[in-house]
Amino acid sequence: MPMDQGRRLRVAIVGAGPAGLSAGLELARLGQDATVFENHRQIGLPVRCGEALVDLYRMLNRDPPGARVKVQELCVKLRDLHLFPAPDINVWMLDKDQWLQSIAREAESQGAHVLPEAKAKISHLRREFDFVLDCSGCPSQSSREYDIDCGTPGLAIQWTVRADVASRLGKLYFHFEPGEVGYRWIFPKSATEANVGVGWAKNPPSSKWGTLREFVSRQLGDFEILRSTAGHIPFRIAKTPFKENLLLCGNAAGVANPYTGAGTHTA
Repeated sequence: MPMDQGRRLRVAIVGAGPAGLSAGLELARLGQDATVFENHRQIGLPVRCGEALVDLYRMLNRDPPGARVKVQELCVKLRDLHLFPAPDINVWMLDKDQWLQSIAREAESQGAHVLPEAKAKISHLRREFDFVLDCSGCPSQSSREYDIDCGTPGLAIQWTVRADVASRLGKLYFHFEPGEVGYRWIFPKSATEANVGVGWAKNPPSSKWGTLREFVSRQLGDFEILRSTAGHIPFRIAKTPFKENLLLCGNAAGVANPYTGAGTHTA
């Protein structure tokens, strides 16, 4: 696309998740005209992940906004339980909505526009803006509008529960069951609250929520469900993550950890 060298680029970003807000912040810092369109009323909600932030690329030099607890140990249950101390890895349990809202405020302070409750059609944005970044998650808005192939996603379901998890605080638990292509997790956020879930790369059972209930009951005993959520997990990068002035980013492009499905740090 021919561009005037002295003109600011007008960039539309669809989705105010980690990828969209990070893109808006960086573009604003570079002096470009960035607008983030978010479909939901409140930035960061609803939460559709385990809320464990892994600073894989060591971009953070302090606890992020919304941090609840620094993770000190990873616990992996195969046949036996394997413990991996993680004092040198930056991993936090956090309130993801608070973290994302802090990025949105920083992006706005740099000159970006963050618009909640703003439904946007990518085909229209491509005509109105110089570039469009699709950061709408999995499955992406582009995959629906342009039939972009990102492969078959996995499925994850999760509860936030109230339970006695004081002895597990500061640890992340991953459970692998024989015959399942996926894993289960317990991510404590406080002594009495945890995110617990099950993710399947393929072949989820018909009784998905029953599977989660049995797992949580066996691991935690008595519990109370506070919130419930479900979502898709990308396992393959889009064959064509760009189309002229459209670029797919983060989970929308299928850019997630191929082993765990985690996408926040890559986004």
